[in-house]
Amino acid sequence: MTDTPRIAILVDADNVDAAHIRFAVDDARARGRVVIRRAVGRLSSIKGREKVLTDLGFSAEVAFSGARATKDTADLMIAQTGIRLAERGTVEIIALVSSDSDFATIARGIAESGVEVIGYGKANTPAAFREAVATFTAFPENGAGGAEPERSGPRDIEKARRIVTAQLDRKGRARTQTVGSQLNRAFDGNYKTRFGVRTLHELVEMIGGFEIVDEPGGQGVSAQMLRRKA
Repeated sequence: MTDTPRIAILVDADNVDAAHIRFAVDDARARGRVVIRRAVGRLSSIKGREKVLTDLGFSAEVAFSGARATKDTADLMIAQTGIRLAERGTVEIIALVSSDSDFATIARGIAESGVEVIGYGKANTPAAFREAVATFTAFPENGAGGAEPERSGPRDIEKARRIVTAQLDRKGRARTQTVGSQLNRAFDGNYKTRFGVRTLHELVEMIGGFEIVDEPGGQGVSAQMLRRKA
């Protein structure tokens, strides 16, 4: 290994928030020279994290699959990339960023190719993955110990209001699932973290002018509608 090891960061975009991606990159920089940054996930996951991935210089690969288990496709793509990088001698360390227990198998497979594998994930990441890597670093709770998560301000409130308004139909209504998806795309994949809220209801109250109601005869959250207040 060279004095300054080369590091590849492979991110499970289906499983990691924007703030956690930033934390992993910052921590990896302290360990060596980050030369490769790749994120793999479903199209919706990549779109929801466009800003952070672009800002941090990641290349993104979309996992398409004819089967239902698209998650398995993304995992396989990450495993193949990691093993290929290891066998080519491109890097000395590969960082896997995920809280998925399936990454234990990926970590062992890459390690057998002769490089050091480190991991990043939530504090409750299954032991199988944590034990399969040389070093495991848990994401800080509420951003403590790492870069402070970006918080909302007046401009973000106005931006959220514009996004909600853009989803309304002619009757002034929109599906809550659609609104939530668009908000995630606009705010680094997790609008709840940006605004410090637990639900879309809380954000709607914060921005004002809208309310969430149950559709007559509807069942479950999917039947809820956001509408402009009269």
